[in-house]
Parts: sequence; structure tokens; C-alpha cells
Amino acid sequence: MAESCDTLDVMTRPVRLEPGLRFRPVRQRGRWLCQIEQPSQHRFFRIGPAEYALISFFDGQTTLAQACAMAAAKLGCDAPSTERAKSVLQWMVRQRLASFADNKNDVRINETAAHLRPRVSSHSATAGNSDRTAWWHRFNPFWIKVPLPNVHRVLDSASIAVLPLYRSLGCIFWSMLILVGLGMAWIQRGELLSGGTDVFDPDQWAYLIGIWLVLKLVHELGHTAACRRYGVKVRQAGIVAVLLMPMVYVDLTDAWMCRSRRKRMIISAAGIYLELGIAAIAVLGWTWSDDPVQRLVCHQVLFAAGVSTVLFNANPLMRFDGYYLLADAFDFPNLYSVAQQRVASVMRWLLLGQRPPDFDEPWWRRWAIDAYGWASLFWKGIIAVTLVIAAAWMFQGAGVLIAILGITQWVGRPLVAAFKTMKQESAGTSMLRPAFVTFVGVGLITGIVFWMPFPTRLAAPAVVRFPPECSVRCGVDGFVTAVFVREGQWVSPGDVLASLENDALRIELADVEIQLQQIEQQQLTAIHQLDAAADQIFQQRRASLISRRDHLAEQVDRMRLVAHRPGRVEARGLQERLGTYVQKGDSLMKIVDDGHKEVVALVDQAGIRTARRFEGDATIFASEAVGNFTGKLERIEPQATDRLPTPALAATSGGPMAVRTDESPEETLEPNEGPGESIRLVEPHFMAIARLDEPTAKRVPAGLLVEARLGYRDETIAQRVRTALLQRWYDDGADSNRR
Repeated sequence: MAESCDTLDVMTRPVRLEPGLRFRPVRQRGRWLCQIEQPSQHRFFRIGPAEYALISFFDGQTTLAQACAMAAAKLGCDAPSTERAKSVLQWMVRQRLASFADNKNDVRINETAAHLRPRVSSHSATAGNSDRTAWWHRFNPFWIKVPLPNVHRVLDSASIAVLPLYRSLGCIFWSMLILVGLGMAWIQRGELLSGGTDVFDPDQWAYLIGIWLVLKLVHELGHTAACRRYGVKVRQAGIVAVLLMPMVYVDLTDAWMCRSRRKRMIISAAGIYLELGIAAIAVLGWTWSDDPVQRLVCHQVLFAAGVSTVLFNANPLMRFDGYYLLADAFDFPNLYSVAQQRVASVMRWLLLGQRPPDFDEPWWRRWAIDAYGWASLFWKGIIAVTLVIAAAWMFQGAGVLIAILGITQWVGRPLVAAFKTMKQESAGTSMLRPAFVTFVGVGLITGIVFWMPFPTRLAAPAVVRFPPECSVRCGVDGFVTAVFVREGQWVSPGDVLASLENDALRIELADVEIQLQQIEQQQLTAIHQLDAAADQIFQQRRASLISRRDHLAEQVDRMRLVAHRPGRVEARGLQERLGTYVQKGDSLMKIVDDGHKEVVALVDQAGIRTARRFEGDATIFASEAVGNFTGKLERIEPQATDRLPTPALAATSGGPMAVRTDESPEETLEPNEGPGESIRLVEPHFMAIARLDEPTAKRVPAGLLVEARLGYRDETIAQRVRTALLQRWYDDGADSNRR
């Protein structure tokens, strides 16, 4: 059994360094430091010259007091103080870089760290207990890391294929490609953004995930190629499962062996560099291709290689490539840990009144590190909440268990540790301040979540169109026999536009007229014979035939299409309709007036309550082509529909709305659509109709895609979460019913 921590005298016990440690000088921000490498754990640390002089005496026979005396004799006033020496020893023991030479059980971590760091509860534990609990401390259901043997060798061999891109000429070519792709994406940003909704169509998720996994493999291949370029060894590779979705990782710890910050930054950026080039190729392919399938694939590649890479890999708030780029650019290798220590010191000041320790850095670096600490903590919270919600939705019952485990690891354990630390550091002092600050903090968070409105702009995709009454629709079925107008011609009310022919209708009309003549003769005979009963029967039959004849005559008259309003004829391929068969209700052409237009917006179910409050008010519509303009919101349809007001809004036509194909001919949007030609919205929306005044209508072209700004949503965060959960529940129920 290890001796009690209370009897430990760290100053009088010999200290030894762990075997296998390597030391090398490095330069950081204009001064020399000592870099410690622990090859067995693939870890690197940096200490100052005075600290290196102190630990150089840890030979297993020298005590900490003797080492302090020898360091003082060697360095004079630059030697570390006794308290500083204890802190250095505390850090080295905690990092498993040193141990006490006379410790028979070799219990280096728990007891010594407990004695040297009062914030941790003092207790005796064996190394076996530590090993048995270590897996639980490291386990995270959202981040499961599985090293694979020999995978790094395979990646190292495969990296030869992309190695030329990291040499001078290849780098110039690939960088120019990225710049060209970035320029093309910026020029076409409106169309790219409006068509991006189809990428998130649930039917396309399987393809998107497959593309993403391949690109992440290419990403790690880029890191391996850069390591090969600068002689850095990749020691390990494997699979890491983020929310049970696997992707490849490589261990780049040996990159710290590079003394050049430029080389380390190139190694960190190598994967992003390779993926951005692929994203540029996808932009060019999307630009030059007219095939909808190819454009969709290019859009998915662009999202996976461009947007997600910048959002996650290049994000310095996460400890991925962007963090190490920032740390090297800042020349601050332990940026994250120092920033979190600064956050912890602020929390100790708020809760316990302890003054934060002095921070020997220029003011601008202090501000930058503090800002980074709080920003990274906030971002980590967002990612944790997002992954918890995603797990609960994606895996249903099992997802709830995963979410609970994730909350326990990411929130529960840190809170418990913080509570224990606060309890130990506040021993002998009043708990009034911590209780008050905690109460105020919980109250503020509760108020923000449940009571404070969270205003966000309610925007809806919209399109400018001519009113539906502009359409000239066929009144009967028949063949188009003549077209008397041409596209763009101005017509007046009563002008004949086209004629149809329906022989069956004319024959039926002639047959009814013959029957009517026969009934009239029979009725006259009954009158002459003074047969009142027969006369009454023939009179009723005659009235029925007259009504039928008038109806058929009206239909025959409808075979002549006439203009019902003044305006300009608008139709595509009007002369090509000659000889074609049309059905009743088919739109043959439109008679439009540039001074009469309307805007139709599609409002989702989450924003319909807010939108209805602005019914009858002026609404702003935003467009990059013509600028902002206003229109009066006349009405919002009472029921949601999955029908599109115009195909221009569909993602398949470059619009912002995700759609699906509906092969039911009786439910097509337009009566002239055949089976397989109609499209439907994936999620029903409400149509909001706004009229434009004449000057605005003449300025804004029909078919223009715009954004309707229907005020601001003022729900609280809790209300929005509740609405999202209910919508998810409704969608799951609808999917189950369809299945």
C-alpha cells in the first residue's frame, strides 16, 4: 500500500525522469525553449530554460531541494523559486514525465497530484484502479477512436499520388485552381445558395455521406503527403466515429519535431488545401454541366469538400486543423489549455473571489486568448447540444441513451469536478457568494431560454408572376385547329385567339337538336289530340333537351378562344400547338400586362403564425438583380399545400425549394401535365400573395426569384425547440403512415 499523501515531503524525496524522454531546443517568439518529447506516448511539451535546468538534475538520487540549490548555484537570480519548483514537479508528475525514485509501488499520479494540487480530493488509489476507470473517463459515445494497424503505412504509400501537389509547381497550379473556383463560386453565389436546399434532401443523404467519407479519406491523404514531404513520420492511423459515422484519422503528433513553424502550418493545412482544390473542380463542373444529376453531384461535393471543411476542419474553435494553424501562427502551442485556464480563473474569481493570477503576455495577446477561451467554450456547447439532438433524432430509442451518455461525459463529469474543486478551495470560507452567483447564473439562463424572445428575421422564398387570371384556358377538350395571334402581340377584349375542334361535341349537339325537333312534333300532335298528360310529358322532355342543347352550344362556342382582357400574348411554342390535343382547363397562353403582377411566397409551418400578423401590411422583397421593393400582402392561403406556384422555385430548376416527383396524374399541378411530370414540395408550405403597384410591377420582371421578409419571429428558445420536436414527431408519424 502506498504511503499516505499527508506524510509526503516532496522536497526531501529523490525524483527521477521517465526513461526515453528526448530534449531539444526550439525557438518561440524570439526566445529559446526546451521541447520534451515522450516517444512512447507521442506527446510533446515545452518548458523554459530555467525549468529545464531544474529538471536536468532529476537523476533518481537528487531531491527537489537539492535540485533547487544546484539550479540556484548555476543560474543565480534566474533560478526558479521553491514554489515554482513544486509547481514544475506537480506538472511533470501529472503528465507522467517524472516520479519519485523511492516509491516502491510506483504510484505517481493520484497521490502526488493530490498532495501537490489541493483542488483535487486527497485519497489513496492503486494504479490498477486508475487503469480500470480510465476507459470510462475517456469514453465518449460521440467520439469513438479506434486505431488500426498498418493503415498509416497504406496511406503513406498512397500519398505518393498527391505528393506533386505539395511541390512548387504543383502548389502553384493547385492554388490557382482554388482561386479560380473561389471566384466562380462568388460570381454564382446566388444560384449556388438557392440550389443548395436539394443537397439536404433526405433522399440524397446516403450519397452525401458516401461522398463525405471519401473526401475525408482524401483529406487525411493530404496530411500524410505533407508529412512525407517534410520527413515527418505518421505513427498511427485509424477510424474515429463521430456520432457512429466513421471517418479516417492520422496521428500528426510528430509534426512538433519540425522546428519550422511554416512547415508545421503546411502540414496542418494540407488536408484543407487538397479538399478546397476538389471543391474548386466541383464548382467548375457545376458551372459547365447541364445535366441535373451531374450538377447535383457537384453540389454535394462542393458542400462536403468546401463548406463542411471550412466550417469544421478550418474552424480554430475546434481542435482540428484550424486550431493548430492558429496556434502556430500565434506561436502559442498550448493555446487551448491556457485559454481554458483563463476561463477557469475568471469563474473562480466570480464564485470564490480569488484574484486571477498574473499573465505575463502583452495586452493584445491576453485579450485574444481570453476571447478565444470563451468562444471555444461557447462553440463546444453548441456542438454538444447539436450532437445530442442529432443522436436523439437519428437513433430514436437508442439515440436517447446515447444522448444521456454524451451529456454525462461532456456536461456531468466537468460539473461534478468543478463542484468538488469549488468545495475544496472554499473550505473554511462562506458559501454565500458561490450560492448567490450560481442562483443568479441559473436564473439568467432560465430566463434567456424560457422567457426572453429570440428575434430572427422570417424570410420566405418567393417568385414574381403574373396573376392566375391572366391565363387563357381551354373551355373544352379538342384539337387546336388554328392560332390567330403570335407571341408578343397586343390584343383587346373579344379578339379571337385560337380555335379548337371537337367532332364528337358537334355531333352530340346535332343529335340533341334532332331529338328536340322530334319532341316538338310529338308535343304538337298531343295538343291536337287534347292529350294533356302526354303534352306535359313532352314539355318536360323538351325543356330538358333545350337545357342540354344550350349547354352543348355554349361548349361549341368555347372552341373559339377569345381575349377576356387587354394585354400582350405570352406563350412558348404557340404555333407548335397546332394539331395537338388539349383538355379542358389547359392553359394555352397568357394575356399579360406588365403593370399587373403579384409575388407568391412560400411560408413554412414554423413561421406561419408570425406571417399572418402582417397580412394586409406592406412587405419587403429582396433581390440582388433589382434591389429591394415592397408589395401589399393581400392574403395567406388558409391551408398548406405541397404544390408549387411555379417550377422556377423547384431545386431541380435552380430554385431554393426541395421537391419530389409525384407520378399520380390526377394530382398534377397543371391539368396538362402527364404522369411523372408533376413535382411536389417535400414539406407543405402556405402560399402568401402580395400585389405590386403599377410602377413596381413594370420595374420587376416576371419569374424573378426574390426573398420575402415577413417580419421577425419572436419565440423563445424553448418554444422553438418544442416546435422543432413536434414537427419532427409529426414528420415521423407521416412517414410511418406512408409506409
